Amino acid sequence: MNILFYDGPCALCNFTVKMLMKLEDTNKIDKLYFASIQSETAIKFLNLKLRTPPLKGVIITENGGTPKVGVDAVKALKPYIRKRWAFLTFMCILVIVLLNLVL
Repeated sequence: MNILFYDGPCALCNFTVKMLMKLEDTNKIDKLYFASIQSETAIKFLNLKLRTPPLKGVIITENGGTPKVGVDAVKALKPYIRKRWAFLTFMCILVIVLLNLVL
């Protein structure tokens, strides 16, 4: 299962997740699921260090592998986005993640 974890209370993060849902490649066999870092799903899949503030940004786990955090997680999103939107979306999400780290 491929899960993107995001900061649930963050309005910018919620907007980004909604954008990703619209641009997601629906023909892909491996689907991307979304869960808040504060959710029960996060407790099940992520260690305490990744769930404790200050949060490091978005986190993705692919098929139960090692979690990727921040920019590495954004890079891992590329295969899940429709081809024609992949580069633009990648750049937008990268800016959002970097802003999240700075602010």
